[in-house]
Amino acid sequence: MTQPGCRAAQIRAATAPGRPESTERSRPPTRSASRSRPFFTEDNGTWRAAGEVATALNIGGNAAVESVSCPSAGNCAEAGSYLDQSRHTQVFVVGELNGHWRNAQEIPGTAALNRGGSATVGALSCVPAGHYCSAGGYYLQTRSSQQAFVVNKS
Repeated sequence: MTQPGCRAAQIRAATAPGRPESTERSRPPTRSASRSRPFFTEDNGTWRAAGEVATALNIGGNAAVESVSCPSAGNCAEAGSYLDQSRHTQVFVVGELNGHWRNAQEIPGTAALNRGGSATVGALSCVPAGHYCSAGGYYLQTRSSQQAFVVNKS
């Protein structure tokens, strides 16, 4: 739970290239914290300072990175969810190319399908050849009808 007037965000999972066993999870926000406190490990490298993701999309003040895939150093993708201006949970993707992060964008087509107001990304996977990624998750077509989606980017 976050304090009134605070925005919440968290990373749920991350993997390192070629090392699926290095997946780490963040701690969820606590009553005494206004944001989550993710923790990560690295064997042979230096971590850069954390930065905000999906800031422009996150009008509702609650975002989460659900999945991270890095097929090679400096080339990653993240997928997650955020609250839009209608307080509906929508899904986003953002990519890093050669060490430079792009702006997060709503996963194309999902907001129109998500009439029930709740969507999430369950998985994201990228391969190095051609920067190809696939993501999958679900959305609510109506308040009582959950549907799956899969999206690809090449």
